[in-house]
Amino acid sequence: SAINLFLKAAKLADSFSMELVAYEFVAQAFIIYEDELDDTNNGDEKNPNKEGRKWSRISSTSSHIAQLQRHKRQQHQNQQRRFRVISIIVGTLETFHCFSPENWNSLVLRASQLSAKLKSNSDKARSIANCSHLYWPSTNDKRSERDAKLLRHDRKLIKCLQRALKAANDSYENQIELFVEILNKYIFFYEKGCTTVGIKYLQGLICLIQEHLPRLDDTQIGRRTRVYYMNTLEHMRRQKKKSEGKESPFSRLDIEELYRASREALERT
Repeated sequence: SAINLFLKAAKLADSFSMELVAYEFVAQAFIIYEDELDDTNNGDEKNPNKEGRKWSRISSTSSHIAQLQRHKRQQHQNQQRRFRVISIIVGTLETFHCFSPENWNSLVLRASQLSAKLKSNSDKARSIANCSHLYWPSTNDKRSERDAKLLRHDRKLIKCLQRALKAANDSYENQIELFVEILNKYIFFYEKGCTTVGIKYLQGLICLIQEHLPRLDDTQIGRRTRVYYMNTLEHMRRQKKKSEGKESPFSRLDIEELYRASREALERT
C-alpha cells in the first residue's frame, strides 16, 4: 500500500540520517491513514438504519437484515485494517534513530492520537499500549543510551499505560487478556528502570487481574489467558531468584504470595 511505501522510504532516509526527509515521509503516511482509513473522516460508518428509511417501504425485511449484516462485517474489517496499519506505523517508528526530540515528539503524539481514535476498545487498548514504547525508546545499533534518554518521557509513558488500561477496562471482549498484556508492558518498563513505573502499579494491576480471574470461562481464550498470566508471574519469580542477594527490581515484591494467590484463584474457576 501507499502507507507501506512511505514508511519504507522513511526507513531508507533514516538509514542515511536524513531527518527532514524521513519526517516528511512518515507525515505523508499519517495523512494517507487519516484520509483513507480514519473512520472519523470517511463515510464507512453510515448507519443503514437511517439510510434505509428511503427504501424500506419497497424492500423486504430479509434484504434489510442482509444489508445490516454486510454493513456490520464491513465495519469489522475496516476496524481490523485500521488497527493493523496503525500498529505497523508504531512498530516502524520504534526502529528510527535520526529524529530530534522535537520531531520525534510530534510523530509520537500523532501516533498516540490516532490510536486513541480506534473504535474498538480492545484495539484501542493494544494500540495505545504499543505507543508506550515510543515514550521510552530502547537502544539499538544506531541509537545510543544517551540519544535514547533525550527522547524518553517518564510521565507521558505512565499516562499512556493508564489510558491503555482505561480502554481495556471499557472493553467487553478479552478484557482480562488485555489486562495481562498491559501488565507485561508495566513489567518491561519496570525492569528497564523507568522511575515512574513503581511497585504500586504492578501490585494494583495484579490485584485487578486476580479479582477478574473467576470470570474466565473454559474457552480457548480463557485457557490462553490463564497460561499467559501464570507465565508472567513465573517470569517475575525467576527474575527475583536470579538476583538473590542483589538489588533487584522485584526484590520488594512478594512474588511467591502473588503466585500462590493467583493459583488459588485459578483453581476456583
